[in-house]
Amino acid sequence: YGEYEPEDAFIDALKEKDFRLLQSSLWLFNHITNWKKLHQLAKKKHLEPVVGALYDTARVVLRVRRMPENIYKSLLRKKTKRKVVILPHLHTNDHRLEKIEKKWHVIIPLAKADLEDMR
Repeated sequence: YGEYEPEDAFIDALKEKDFRLLQSSLWLFNHITNWKKLHQLAKKKHLEPVVGALYDTARVVLRVRRMPENIYKSLLRKKTKRKVVILPHLHTNDHRLEKIEKKWHVIIPLAKADLEDMR
C-alpha cells in the first residue's frame, strides 16, 4: 500500500540475500531522499550496521548523496560485537573495504573486480 520508494527497494534488496541485487542496490543511494525512513526501515529489520557499511562502500566506489550526520552516527551506534555476514562464503579482497569491515563489523561480499565493473 502506498508508493514503493528507493528506501523500500534498498531494504528489500538486502533482505533478498542475492549478490546481484546487493551490487545494484548501491546505486539506490543516489535516489534516497528520505534518510529518516531508510533508518526506520533498517531499524525495524535489524539491518542498521549493514546499511551503514554499504553506504560507506558506495561512497568509496561511486558518487552518492551525503547521508545526514545524525542518521550516520545513529547507524554507527548500532554496530554489533559479532561480525555480520551479508552473504555467506563471499568476502572482499579490496583493502579499501577492509577498513569499512573493521569499522562496521560487517563482512562485505564485494571483490575488487566487482567494484571496478561498477565504475
